[in-house]
Amino acid sequence: MKHFFTSRISRSLAMLLFISAAIHLVLLGIYSLATFNLEAFNLFDILDLDLFFPDIAKGAISFALSFVITTGILLIIFILTPKSTKRG
Repeated sequence: MKHFFTSRISRSLAMLLFISAAIHLVLLGIYSLATFNLEAFNLFDILDLDLFFPDIAKGAISFALSFVITTGILLIIFILTPKSTKRG
């Protein structure tokens, strides 16, 4: 019973984080379209790294580096995620 409870909590927490992140990105997309500013998608700004490294989320180089890092993380996840098997 304990394993079921902790597993259910873990899945609920993961879903909460995923849904919150998805809503956050949708709101950033709406803001970006309204202001014609793609820099709202700067990963350093999204992660609030400027709290530790002031001005890291400003400028074209920061945006380009953010894009490269985001693409790299996405590719790593894509490569490490196993292919789904067809059922039936």
